[in-house]
Parts: sequence; C-alpha cells; structure tokens
Amino acid sequence: MKIPLIGVRIGLTAAALLLAWFMTTSPAFGAEKQLAGRPPAEKENPKPSLDVVCLKMDDHVNYMLGRQISRCSPSISKLPGKYSFFFVAGRPVLNDPWDRRVWLLAIVEAVGRAMTDTEEFPALRGVDLDEVITFDAEFARQKKVLALPASVVKRISNDLHGGAINVDRAYDRIRAAATERPLR
Repeated sequence: MKIPLIGVRIGLTAAALLLAWFMTTSPAFGAEKQLAGRPPAEKENPKPSLDVVCLKMDDHVNYMLGRQISRCSPSISKLPGKYSFFFVAGRPVLNDPWDRRVWLLAIVEAVGRAMTDTEEFPALRGVDLDEVITFDAEFARQKKVLALPASVVKRISNDLHGGAINVDRAYDRIRAAATERPLR
C-alpha cells in the first residue's frame, strides 16, 4: 500500500545541501559504490550484511511513501554488542505533523518487519538492535535526532499486524516512545 507524502517542502536550505553532500560522499550512504568497488573499512561499516538489510528497508519505506527519500545506514550502538539503524530523510518530514506521522509509521513498519521476518532478513538473526534513529535536513540543522527503542518498534509492528491496534493507536505509541535528543 502506497501512502502519499503530502505537504513535503522542496526548498533547499544550507542544511539540505549539506545533507545531500553527506549522503553522496559518505560510505554509510553508498559512496563505496563510487570508489571502484573497494569495500569500506570495518570502522565505517560495522556489519556488512546489515547494509543489505538497510537497502531492503529503504526500498520498503520508499515504496510506502511513493518516492525516494529514505536512506538507511547501520551503526554500532553505544551499548556493547548492539547495533542501531539510522534513517535519513532527504526532505524535511519531521516538522510537519502529517509528514512526521507517515514517515515514522513507514519506518516502524519496515524495521518491525525486518526484525520479525527472519526468512526475508536472515542477516538480522542473532543481531541485537538497540534503537532506530531518524533525522531530516531541518533536524540536522538543529543538531538533533529522533530515536525509538528497537524493542518498542518491534512490539508496535507486531501489534499492528496482529490486529491488536489500529494505525492511530500505533502512531500514539510511537509518539510516546520517541525521544528527541542532540545529534552526537
């Protein structure tokens, strides 16, 4: 099911240009493909199989939104032995209530599905996820991110697919669990 992303602003600010530059030059966002196929260093790419998971989750988020705006990158968490997923929106989506709702629901759907469907996402077997972090150009300008605990994401996704909650209740739970914090 495609959900149109209504009200997305197209203006380019300095933060958006900086974000676009980062997304095209950072190894975490696919720049390694531009480097003659050289694999990124272990420090830059903590678990190569998680890159494949991120690509599939990006495809899922972008399909649900009906446009290409999502970029996912795996990262080593602050907690030992755990990983996080960063989702960067190529357009401002977190300040508008409707766009924020659609964006967060799409991310929860994609990550929750990846965490529960071990047939389609075998790379996540045995991987301990800590949190899902997202930001857009405006949040980057303000030097902040929005974080959701991975356990909450999985629970909301399972409850939504199991029919225990509807989309409105799922978003209420996402809002309650999401925390804004400084970009580190």
